[in-house]
Amino acid sequence: MKKPDVSIIIPCYNRERFIADCINSLSKQSLETIEIIFVDDGSTDKSLSIVKGLHKKDPRIRIVGQPNLGVATARNTGLKHATAPYIMWCDSDDFYDEKMCERMLATIKREKVDIVACGMKLVYTDNSNQKDIEDYVKLKFDGKQKLDFHHILQTDVSLPTKIFKKSLIDKYAMSFPDGLHFEDAFFCDQYFSMANSIYYLNEKLYNYVRHEDSIMSKSFKKEPISLDYIKIIPRTLAFLKEHSAFEKNIDFFWHRFIQYYAFTYDNAAKSKQGYVQKWALAFIKDHSVEFEPASEHIKHDLIALIHRRKTWKSRLYSNAIVRYTWEKLKPLVRR
Repeated sequence: MKKPDVSIIIPCYNRERFIADCINSLSKQSLETIEIIFVDDGSTDKSLSIVKGLHKKDPRIRIVGQPNLGVATARNTGLKHATAPYIMWCDSDDFYDEKMCERMLATIKREKVDIVACGMKLVYTDNSNQKDIEDYVKLKFDGKQKLDFHHILQTDVSLPTKIFKKSLIDKYAMSFPDGLHFEDAFFCDQYFSMANSIYYLNEKLYNYVRHEDSIMSKSFKKEPISLDYIKIIPRTLAFLKEHSAFEKNIDFFWHRFIQYYAFTYDNAAKSKQGYVQKWALAFIKDHSVEFEPASEHIKHDLIALIHRRKTWKSRLYSNAIVRYTWEKLKPLVRR
């Protein structure tokens, strides 16, 4: 068997309804030089036995098992077993277009970029309106771009629509936050902050099956898992500082803070919102050295958001400089 060009990692926990279609879409890829790494996260249904049957037909399928430790740990396990120079992901209830691997690999090699992002097709299992998701996953750019502050903020953090360089992942020891949700956001923030270029491939090659039990479905509801978003913030800061990348990503980090805080607060139970607010103010106070160099409009908008003022949102993506200084904002942090 030829050495693989692409490792496709599929974390799985109890997806017997979907896993055969998922794996078969990978086995039928026009690019043959792939390895399919199925990571069973302690499934209690027939998922594992189904994949064992598929493995008999396709030796490129590799089965790795672990106790039920969560999707983040399953992704880390998959990375440890990946042997190809490029990494792709597929969620266990979704499937690929038959030319996805071929198109993604050819593009990242031809364009000499650090990452390629393709489009996503949503496959609905009900009649609900999912326009919020469609807007989120829609590509905002086309072609080769420098991966700067502006492009990072306008690029979704969905792993399965992208191809990554394993050399970059290994160089900076990138990983997923064990035990937490929104692990894709944490990983992409690491990767984006270290990458230099991206190519937006305007082709819908990934098929996302939208159903009630999917992670993204839960993410947009008032669920306790929303609190995990603020838990990844300190880890992102630690990563940037460890690799001497914080200074060039100051505004990126604090803008992410705005986004993640807003999501956490808005989706937390009312009984938890006070805790989220106090946590954010304490974090800013404890990291005032890192907060002070941020752009004035970002500092103002973050404090205004935490105190639920109406002025922050209109300038969220604006470059306008607000006439506020850190000295004026400090009293608001202490309130």
